[in-house]
Amino acid sequence: MSQYPACMSKVKASYDRAELAELFADAAPPTEDDVSVTNDGRRLDSAEAVIAFFEQVKAERAESLGAG
Repeated sequence: MSQYPACMSKVKASYDRAELAELFADAAPPTEDDVSVTNDGRRLDSAEAVIAFFEQVKAERAESLGAG
């Protein structure tokens, strides 16, 4: 027996590129403010910002595990 109600749609675990393209074919283009924002308010609006964020996460994780 499923843990979800029968009225819920079934969701695939993964999609290939063609399926994703089909799902988003009619979507509006992203807006200027359509970016990820961290809990502390940092906008991850460039590759550099994302890399810096994950470097910080990596350092904090290493510190919390006693490796750094």
